[in-house]
Amino acid sequence: LKTLRLKTLRSQREDPTALAIDALVAAKSAATQPRSKQASLQNQVIKLRQQVLAADPVSFEPEALSKNWLWTEKTIQDWESILALKQVNAVEQNPLNSIRSIKGG
Repeated sequence: LKTLRLKTLRSQREDPTALAIDALVAAKSAATQPRSKQASLQNQVIKLRQQVLAADPVSFEPEALSKNWLWTEKTIQDWESILALKQVNAVEQNPLNSIRSIKGG
């Protein structure tokens, strides 16, 4: 039973939709955090985005998402903001300028 549970958790973590949701949640969270934490969170969002796109790049294009009833127009806009994010250096003082558009809801 423990092995089955671990396999289920691992498959959920590797599911592109679950990873995309994690990225969206982390991006919203990052937009409300102090600047000192924003760069780290943005890099986490980028890492999640890379995992999603590595697993299923075609299904996570905005046009494809618009055909999925689970993805609202606002959520697709937030995902497009995530797609546009750039890696942030630890010493950068003003990260997440583009992620701030996700803050709204």
